[in-house]
Amino acid sequence: MKQYIKMLLFVIILGGVTSGLLVGMDLLTKERIELNKQAQVKSAILDAYEIKYNLNTVHDIFDEEVTVIQYEGQDTFYIDNATGQISYIFSGGGVWGTIRGVITFEQDFKTVVNLSILEQSETPGLGGVVAEKWYLDKYKGIVFADSTPYIMIRHGSADNLSNEVDAITGGTRTSEKFEEILNTAYADFKAKWAVVGV
Repeated sequence: MKQYIKMLLFVIILGGVTSGLLVGMDLLTKERIELNKQAQVKSAILDAYEIKYNLNTVHDIFDEEVTVIQYEGQDTFYIDNATGQISYIFSGGGVWGTIRGVITFEQDFKTVVNLSILEQSETPGLGGVVAEKWYLDKYKGIVFADSTPYIMIRHGSADNLSNEVDAITGGTRTSEKFEEILNTAYADFKAKWAVVGV
């Protein structure tokens, strides 16, 4: 009986110490983790605007080169001070989890300059292609339509219209979800840009 009590005390003490260490590490690294998340978004936006930076200067250069406009404290537009290009962060449910990224438009708020993915959980080699540069480069120059669907991700070999992009081979469901995410976000941000646009 004594042996079980000693073992129970050991487990309780060990659990308390490891829990304390984990909580302590969380508190110590929380600010750094948040800065890294911000740096990831800022890097994606600066890359879209082709502005040079490094990991030590990303925050300062972003603050100098990009104007940030918030709509009612929630959704944010990022504008390149030099070119007037406009970016926003989109997010929505993919097949296996959230797909979150940054899309950048010319001043017309229709023509895609760049598209990058910050987070996704799609199947590697299939739907996961949605985050690969060669696939995202297909969106450059695409012109969103004036009405819904603003952009279409289509299957087949017919020539694409100005608002159409080829679907991901073997990633049909991801393509459908991605199209839905882009259209929903664009409808939302387009209405807000009409209010706050400069």
